[in-house]
Amino acid sequence: MQIEMRFFAVLRERAGRERETFDVPPGSTAEQAFDLKFPGLALRVGYARNGAVCAGSTTLADGDELALLPPIGGG
Repeated sequence: MQIEMRFFAVLRERAGRERETFDVPPGSTAEQAFDLKFPGLALRVGYARNGAVCAGSTTLADGDELALLPPIGGG
């Protein structure tokens, strides 16, 4: 199935783009999609499915938009 991934901050730099249509196996979770796109990347991220914040364990559906939200530092 296909989802649209959106990248922000360091993930956008790593991906070289702001968004990408990406193939994932049916029944994939947000966390599994991240691991497929960025294998071995040790970075804690947040997820938003179709504009709503969700857990990494959220199951995705064909056509979903998945935003990958890296941690934001500041002070």
